[in-house]
Amino acid sequence: MKIQYMMSCPARSAAPTETLEDAAAVMADYNVGALPVVDEGRLVGIVTDRDLAVRGFAAGLDAGAHLVRVMTAQPVTCSPDDELAEVLAVMGRRRIRRMPVCTADGDLVGVVSLADAARQPEYRGEAAETLSEICRPETRHGKGERAVLLAQPS
Repeated sequence: MKIQYMMSCPARSAAPTETLEDAAAVMADYNVGALPVVDEGRLVGIVTDRDLAVRGFAAGLDAGAHLVRVMTAQPVTCSPDDELAEVLAVMGRRRIRRMPVCTADGDLVGVVSLADAARQPEYRGEAAETLSEICRPETRHGKGERAVLLAQPS
């Protein structure tokens, strides 16, 4: 199945100069976990709820900081003509749940998510497999290894 038949469009996006607070409000209003960041019609990044929490607030930024400070620049994208199976494979390898869909010129036309794939009956198995790959533990010690933290006696 081609991405164009199952992507969410139009995609709600944000400008790099919008604030963390603005993005959080949009995510809450639309019940989404990521926003493509667009400047003059071109995709320049993506920001997730985790980016807001970890790169933003946990790093000491205030709610008025601009998205450009926490977004992932040059995110992995796909084309409307790409096949879902190929996109799921990339999502699994890159450990991402949402992918902007862009034209060859870099114009944002939609977003495809792992949830979009799971809604396609013939791709539920592949979507579950991709989610399993995304959720596999990864530590600084190496992919797939679990770090064990031992409590130090006081």
